[in-house]
Amino acid sequence: MTDTAIQSVLDNLNGGKLDDIIVTAIRKDVSWGYVWDGINEREVAEGLTRERGFEFFFVRAKDGKFAAAVFRMGAEEMHWYVTEEYRGRGILVEPLRKVILPFIFKRYEENTQAGNIEDGPCARFSAKLARKVGFKCVSVKDGQRKFVLRRQNVPAYRSTTPRRPIEEDFRALQRQTNLAYRFTGMVFDRLRVQHLKDFKGALLLEDQVEDSLNRAMDYALGQGCEPFRE
Repeated sequence: MTDTAIQSVLDNLNGGKLDDIIVTAIRKDVSWGYVWDGINEREVAEGLTRERGFEFFFVRAKDGKFAAAVFRMGAEEMHWYVTEEYRGRGILVEPLRKVILPFIFKRYEENTQAGNIEDGPCARFSAKLARKVGFKCVSVKDGQRKFVLRRQNVPAYRSTTPRRPIEEDFRALQRQTNLAYRFTGMVFDRLRVQHLKDFKGALLLEDQVEDSLNRAMDYALGQGCEPFRE
């Protein structure tokens, strides 16, 4: 994802456009979640759709606006970005060191987190930030420096914003699940109408899809979302 695309995500967050952004606060000024980009018809046609969105952490400035983002692409890569007007203030140092990186190591089993910094206008500042939060440069190749942070050099994560899902969360989950059921039903009706031969495999898949959706709702209930009553 390009810096331009990340800035667009920050703009959408600040503008309240959350249709494709699913986040929750892990500290008052830090949020974590997933970002879904627009539908790419070529990827859909080739079966390249993702099971989940892009993983992000977002940091608010003192004025309350989301001003920075950390895009995590697994244990081998992460990329940070700060909106231009907030650069030079060290806005990411403390959130990375005390919240984001501890959260990553608590959530995932990997013992290291890596990031690559390519030569460019912001390379020096990115490298400085990496060192400040504990990363060490382990290799330089073709204008790219690889930085690695080890689990033992990161403090334990301590949540300061315990949050129990509320009725509004359940309503949103239920609506999305209902839409998924509807879309899935349309797919299988197309199979029934346009392919009149035996399609036991499709029926099996239908059962699997329904089971997955039911398990998603069971998980939501297990997290404390009680079904609402009219």
